[in-house]
Amino acid sequence: MIDDHSSMKRRLAAILAADIAGYSRLMGEDEAATVRDLKGHQAVILPLVGCTSDTYQLTAGAKAVLAAIKRP
Repeated sequence: MIDDHSSMKRRLAAILAADIAGYSRLMGEDEAATVRDLKGHQAVILPLVGCTSDTYQLTAGAKAVLAAIKRP
């Protein structure tokens, strides 16, 4: 049996998943520095990920981001 996929539209996308390894440990060792570093990284990464109108972005709590970046 051959499936007819001619009616399906294919889309290419990049998936980005990022998480901070050892977040709880880092927070326990130096909460202020961990929050400062996290906000600094987010200030760079989140605008880059969200730079297209076809990007779906989800932040999971303070320490993780998941994004699907569709190709124009």
